[in-house]
Amino acid sequence: MNSQQKVLDHLLKADGAYLSGQKLAEILGVSRNAIWKAIQALKDQGYQISSTPNKGYQLESLSDDLAPQQIDHFLKQAVGSFDIAYEVRPSMSSTNDLMKEALAHSQADYLLYATQQQTKGRGRRGKAYYCNLAEGLYFTLALRPHQVKLQDVPMYTILAATAVVETIESYVDDQCEIKWVNDIFYHKRKITGILSEMISSIEAADTSAVMIGIGINLAGSFEDSDPAVREVAGTIFGQETPEDFNINQFLAQIVSRILTYHANFDDKAFFPLYKDRLMGVGKEVSYQYNGDWQSGIIVGVNPEGQLIIAKANGKKEILYGQDIHFSSQQFRNL
Repeated sequence: MNSQQKVLDHLLKADGAYLSGQKLAEILGVSRNAIWKAIQALKDQGYQISSTPNKGYQLESLSDDLAPQQIDHFLKQAVGSFDIAYEVRPSMSSTNDLMKEALAHSQADYLLYATQQQTKGRGRRGKAYYCNLAEGLYFTLALRPHQVKLQDVPMYTILAATAVVETIESYVDDQCEIKWVNDIFYHKRKITGILSEMISSIEAADTSAVMIGIGINLAGSFEDSDPAVREVAGTIFGQETPEDFNINQFLAQIVSRILTYHANFDDKAFFPLYKDRLMGVGKEVSYQYNGDWQSGIIVGVNPEGQLIIAKANGKKEILYGQDIHFSSQQFRNL
């Protein structure tokens, strides 16, 4: 951490109390002038910090930008201390791709890469993911799932979808819906995509990490997107986020829920809500499997998170894997 980050960290921990420049200088082992410069730099970044003689500095309001200190602060408020390594930038190519590189070198149990703009975002089956929204949130959380079986790894998409839905619904009036397996809809428009990937150790024949990549449309317009995106995409908040919305707190709430579910994975406490929010139950849908288009009625999901489809011949088919594709457009009218 540089001096600005360290000063911000202590102001956040003070929780609205005053901290004198002298005390901050002593804690950080720098001059009072260095503290003053750090405070000015934080103000330039959008933090509202007051200065009162004989009292010191007080953090009055936070910046709207992503900041690891804010994320960590809100995360500790929710679930306590976790050994999380953070990488936060204004723009990234692909948080999942960068995470893969980081996992080769990091020993941390949890890693979080987050940005508000992706230049090479991607979804399932290698498709490009639209990331040019005015206010978006794109992040990848990597977990090291000790003693988790390989067949359980796909459940992390369901786990993450539940965590995102719970968080979003704490900000809005209406419920979200989930298009199996990884898309979240609000008011019949897609607002979130999730891509979970497994990092395996061939030598040890196990899963060394699970990466959960999540892209969320917070606010803005799809005016400049292609027609296919405009037809189905939406945002949580419309054109602009609320004035009191803090993106760091929002992200920390999602991550805290994921970590809690991860710590108690065997309980599958996330599963009932996922089933309750599943889109299209009792409706006929079309889907592509191995290049062929088929149709059937959605029955629900089984305990492994696989989709159950009732075919016209009365038989039930179990769908799972990356080769299954449902067009999002058809869910707009279900």
